[in-house]
Amino acid sequence: NEYFRIMSQGMMYVHGTVLYITISLIFMILTSDTLSMSISGIKGKIKHFIEIAILLALISVSYFWPYRIDFSLSNKFSLSPITIETLKNNTAPVTVNVYYSDNISEESMRYSRDLYMLLRTYRSESNAPFIIKTNKINSKESATIANLQGIMPLISEDKHTDWQEEIYFGATIEIGNNKTTINNITPSTPIEYEITRIIHQNSIDSKPVIGFSYGHNETPVNQISKFIEEIEKVAHIKMVNVNHEASLDTYDAICIIGAQNSFTIEEMGKLEEYLNSGGRLFIALRHAIGRINDIKGTNWFTTHRTGLEDMLEYMGMKINYDFIIDNNCSTLALQPNSLGNNQRSIKFPYFPIITRFKNHTITNGLNSIMLPFTSSISQVKTPTTYVYSNLATTSSISGVQTSPIAYNIQTKWQLNDFQDSHRHVAGILTNDNSGGAVIAITNASFINDEIIGMLGNDNINFAVNSVEWLSDNTGLIQLRNKYKTFPTLNKSREKSTKWIRIYNTIIPLAMILLLFGLAYFKYHPKRIFSQ
Repeated sequence: NEYFRIMSQGMMYVHGTVLYITISLIFMILTSDTLSMSISGIKGKIKHFIEIAILLALISVSYFWPYRIDFSLSNKFSLSPITIETLKNNTAPVTVNVYYSDNISEESMRYSRDLYMLLRTYRSESNAPFIIKTNKINSKESATIANLQGIMPLISEDKHTDWQEEIYFGATIEIGNNKTTINNITPSTPIEYEITRIIHQNSIDSKPVIGFSYGHNETPVNQISKFIEEIEKVAHIKMVNVNHEASLDTYDAICIIGAQNSFTIEEMGKLEEYLNSGGRLFIALRHAIGRINDIKGTNWFTTHRTGLEDMLEYMGMKINYDFIIDNNCSTLALQPNSLGNNQRSIKFPYFPIITRFKNHTITNGLNSIMLPFTSSISQVKTPTTYVYSNLATTSSISGVQTSPIAYNIQTKWQLNDFQDSHRHVAGILTNDNSGGAVIAITNASFINDEIIGMLGNDNINFAVNSVEWLSDNTGLIQLRNKYKTFPTLNKSREKSTKWIRIYNTIIPLAMILLLFGLAYFKYHPKRIFSQ
């Protein structure tokens, strides 16, 4: 049943297929003896015993051959080329300890079996020793051992009974003298990315260096700690003041997050020089400024410029002085008694939820990101050799409002308010001549810890993916969202679906009858011909 479940998701184990066929053949041999009208002689029994022994040996051999056939569109179940290359380049022994408790969810239990088979595939491709150990946590002593290894439990609480339960599902990866812990593994954890990243880091001499700009009232790093934490897994982080740096070439990429003060002409010149020498920039603009100060009256939303807008427009990306409104949006929470009512939430079109992404490594696997107050982006002609590409777009029921905006919380939105659909909110500029690149998004607060805590990981994944793509030439970025994309099948017409169902019903029955017929003919040919 487990192998058939996995097969229905788009993946087939060679071991599972061999297991299914050999067990079927063993039962056919035993059934043919049972159905036989006469007792076969000692030679026949020895022959059947040898056949069954060979089939059992084949099952045992296939167990050590953990190859899989991946039918999913996203190649979700196959090791990526970068993983195989990393395993071939690694010379240090790898030990993976998986820790789990009995009370993990049924979905996580199934995933643990998938994880074990994935690790076996790692082992089969690895040139260095690759050891897999599973550790069941079923006592205080085993829980203490797991804690000492860095595996921390997820606490599940029942609010009605105040009952708490500790749930363990994590792993440690030891490479030489280095040990890394992965806590609270779930089916959505990009586990191949995590394992390959850890092995890759052990086989390279240095990580890329990411600079975070300061000196222009940028977003404080303590407000984007989750973003910083993810970047630190793959790179070294240094704070950089563009005005004080003699050269920016030591940085693989530079992040400018939420700058509020203007950049000087000299600083802009240094950034352009950095890009012309192959530098990379990730810019999250604090461009659209909106606050709800007056719940009963008018609120003014305005746009803000720092000079980065001029540099981007010169390269072909124009940041418009407007506000995106989108019917596909998040909600705004109104405080208790603000309008004489209890606390409530209203749909707020200035908080667009973006679900339309260009097919790109950065956006692969993303479902949605929410941008609280953002402006649109347009492509313009440029005298430079930069090429603009869109990364994220608003929905079909969206529009823009020119800044400044007078907004009242009592506004009743109509369909005709959304007359400018599919506007760009994030884009990328690439220069094949210099190797320079810029990724810009017209909102900086979307990666604030407060926003991430409410919305989940897609917001932060977009930012992390962008920085990794800018600074990483290994291809690891392609693995980050691989396990978030579920394999899909092309939609078939109703008539085709009907015939597929018929084939799925008839073919297995026909194969079973054919196999039984062949087995019966093999052992009783005279009986068939005499009849």
